[in-house]
Amino acid sequence: VWLTFLVAKRFYGSKLIGFCSAVFLAVSSYHVFYSRVVIPDACVTFFVMLSVYCYLLGMEKNRSFAALSGLFCGIAFCMHYRVAIFLLYIFIFEVMKKYFGNVRVEKSIWRYAVFLVSAIGTILLLSMAVYQRTGVSYFAMLEYFFTRFSLYNFDLFSFLSLPYYIW
Repeated sequence: VWLTFLVAKRFYGSKLIGFCSAVFLAVSSYHVFYSRVVIPDACVTFFVMLSVYCYLLGMEKNRSFAALSGLFCGIAFCMHYRVAIFLLYIFIFEVMKKYFGNVRVEKSIWRYAVFLVSAIGTILLLSMAVYQRTGVSYFAMLEYFFTRFSLYNFDLFSFLSLPYYIW
């Protein structure tokens, strides 16, 4: 909830909007339910919000926050594969900042590249750690679930509904 306040305050520049965002999250039945049940959704939400906050700090301060943002995004991806679409959201955000703001293209490309390399590096390192510990690659597990539950047919519906098939 505190992280939601920080992100909204930094993004919109208003403490009131940050406070309202935090209150809406705190009383949301979805958030309350998934925060008390042991499933990765609450942790993924935390790491994605932390990634967004660090990325916003990286836009204002320096690229080391973009690398930290990529690290948190990679951790979130290893908890839940749907976070992969977040990489596309950050790219769209950078494109919109370029066209609707006065941001230099080189700076945006460099910041996104640092974010992307950090995220992919984290995903690969965590995948190697899982492989060393269990003998099964994280990507092999994803491939197994995709081929088993989507009948060798990858489409958007099977990507979005895979966790419900597993349960």
